[in-house]
Amino acid sequence: MWCTGHTSWRRKGLRLDRENAILITIDEASGDVVGGPLALPGGVTQVFTAGDTVYLLGLGGLSRLESGQPTSAEPIRPGVAVVAVGPDSAWMCDENADELHRVALDLRTPVAAPLRGVGAGCGDMEVVDGVLWFADRIDGAVIRIEPAPL
Repeated sequence: MWCTGHTSWRRKGLRLDRENAILITIDEASGDVVGGPLALPGGVTQVFTAGDTVYLLGLGGLSRLESGQPTSAEPIRPGVAVVAVGPDSAWMCDENADELHRVALDLRTPVAAPLRGVGAGCGDMEVVDGVLWFADRIDGAVIRIEPAPL
């Protein structure tokens, strides 16, 4: 899994090695590994950026990566199973609450009321041209959400 575009990690990509629970930083221009691998807690399923922060998504929820280490063992958003980041906001599926949340790029501040009844079935999500697309695992459908502008 690759993650790119973080302003503080300019010209670098992040590669998550799930099998070995490590994060590798790659210089995108040269393709060289930068520094050593960063050991991660087991169960990390996704690495992504929002604003100027790198986040880890895993079995316990969402955690922030600061100074090369997860900030704590406690996730900042328990229950979050899937995240999609767009240009001005992010979307998070909360399986525990069965809700889909639209939040600011700090991944804390709500920018809209949650959509109830869709979080438990969220599969993969992606923001394309400002539109959220997500797979509903329960219904076997792909759902399109065109949000109001911020």
